[in-house]
Amino acid sequence: MKPNTPKILPLVLSALFLALTFLATLLSFPAPVVGNLNLGDGVLLTGVFLLGIPGVIAGALGAALCDLVGPYAIYAPGTLVIKLFMGFAAFGILKLFQKREHPRKLSFLLAGFAAELLMVGGYYLYEATFLSLGFVGALANIPFNLLQGGVGVAVFFLAASLLEKWKR
Repeated sequence: MKPNTPKILPLVLSALFLALTFLATLLSFPAPVVGNLNLGDGVLLTGVFLLGIPGVIAGALGAALCDLVGPYAIYAPGTLVIKLFMGFAAFGILKLFQKREHPRKLSFLLAGFAAELLMVGGYYLYEATFLSLGFVGALANIPFNLLQGGVGVAVFFLAASLLEKWKR
């Protein structure tokens, strides 16, 4: 944010990204075993890019609230933790690259891929343990989580590339 930005704007943008993440997660397709495929990760990562830590919190809350009010309520605690880890990982990578003279687009890809690998691993562990699918049974959703992650990285890359000039 620019130094002369009104103090209310970050709060409004955080609420907006919470709602956008909620909606992008709500508009989903069921995965064959359990869970769903959605665009929420791309919105979450874009919020992290634009807002920093408030974007991490807004995105994680938006995704978890969507799970809570929808047919995937059993995922809500796992989603909250997984999305927080994703957001903080992406935030750390984006901050690291911000301080160096690396191409920005490379930082978008690295932050996105790191976050999405955490998502795939996080849901694998959550489904294997807390949902009692077992470590073999939970393998069935990995391809669908990888697909969702790839789409999330693509959405984030496009959005961040378009919004990069606005952020400065």
